[in-house]
Amino acid sequence: MNKLKGTKYITTYIFTDYMKPSLRKDVFLLKNADGNKYAISFLPARRFWQNLFDADFLAKMIEAKGSSEYKNYEYISHNGEYYAGKGFIAGEKYLSDNIGAQKLETRISVDNIPKEWKQTIKEMIAYCSEHDVQLTFTAVPVSFCYMSSNGYYETYDSFVQLVNDLIDETGVEYLDFNLAREEYWNNSNQYFQDYNHLNKDGADYFSRLLASYMNGEISYSDLFYDSLEEKKEYLPAQIYGIGYEIEDSENIKCTILHSGSIAIESSLFDENGEKYMTDDSENSDEFYVPAGYVGKCVLQTVDNDGKAIQYEIELNFNNILEEEQSD
Repeated sequence: MNKLKGTKYITTYIFTDYMKPSLRKDVFLLKNADGNKYAISFLPARRFWQNLFDADFLAKMIEAKGSSEYKNYEYISHNGEYYAGKGFIAGEKYLSDNIGAQKLETRISVDNIPKEWKQTIKEMIAYCSEHDVQLTFTAVPVSFCYMSSNGYYETYDSFVQLVNDLIDETGVEYLDFNLAREEYWNNSNQYFQDYNHLNKDGADYFSRLLASYMNGEISYSDLFYDSLEEKKEYLPAQIYGIGYEIEDSENIKCTILHSGSIAIESSLFDENGEKYMTDDSENSDEFYVPAGYVGKCVLQTVDNDGKAIQYEIELNFNNILEEEQSD
């Protein structure tokens, strides 16, 4: 399964692994898997062949698949998460305000969106139209940190435009709550259980906000900015942490994740506390460290009142190349 990490197959299997055997399931897998992936698509056990001789793994799998919940397609609670109905997995956790380092995800790019995705959107619209179903596409909000780490601030508007072009003149509406104004959705960490999933409180707040719009209590122009580019102008200056990506076999590129216009000075210290580097160059949002670097990064800035703020972020890239290869 690690070899599928970060690919379209993860999303595909999230759906199909919980579908009962049916022609619909088979057609979905055939449409969404390349020919060389049919074995792992139709034989899920093939995805975990690396664990074939792992006794603990096999014991847990046998126990789980022997349970009545598994045989009867029932939902179970796991790590504080539980099924709350209507397709929602609820959680009680919330995203910490403590900033740290996280791996940068692949940037969203409309050029990489497959034609099958676009065709599926059109088929959904046609089906709902034929059956007199009012259809509204909705993008659930993600955290500012997630938006920043995925490069959404640079490319998200092109994705929004693509969706709007697809639904143009269909009568279908697209509501993107990542463009919601702060007075309606403040994107507080208390509403997220991780960087891109709402927790129970966040889902409750979001659902009520969506209902208010659908019931005509809030107008579109009052609720949404026209673009993320416009929204960025009003976002408060805030540091979210450091995103990292492997530049090559010797270097790790680090990017300071933040919103708003903010001057940041970064300093690096090795694991012995010795100063490694100070970056006060013109582009202070990025710096490089060697693969295997262990230490901390100190970020210094000032708030709107001129008060100095300092963040210390632990960095540990000791085995990052090996971990990347295993994925």
